[in-house]
Amino acid sequence: MGFGAALLTNNALRIEKMMLHSDKESSRKGSEENKKLNDVMTQVIDKTLKQVFKQPGTRVIYDYLEKNQDLKINEITDKPELFSESMRKLLGSASSVIEGLIVRNLYVQLNSEFEGKDGYEFSCYIKELREKHRC
Repeated sequence: MGFGAALLTNNALRIEKMMLHSDKESSRKGSEENKKLNDVMTQVIDKTLKQVFKQPGTRVIYDYLEKNQDLKINEITDKPELFSESMRKLLGSASSVIEGLIVRNLYVQLNSEFEGKDGYEFSCYIKELREKHRC
């Protein structure tokens, strides 16, 4: 390999390392931002449930979710379909009212304009918020 080819190969390797480092840094930052968003969403869910059910009622809901559905509060935004299904089992038709309150409070907290959409469920709004606030 001549000097020019070696120099090009060396530069290409350096650029590749820089790109890999940049990708890792970007991925780490994205992961941190996703965690922050998840934390905010979890706090809003918790606050909304406590507004409606107070502390003892909210504890009953969390216990039910954990024991019967293997769903922890910090997993709700990752598994919104399971949360909805679990809330329906526990609260019946009232679950849609609670989910609506949570969604509206999430939009307010995240400074997003809420617009109700036909056919949208809790999980759709959670996914939409994640997309809007993805970094």
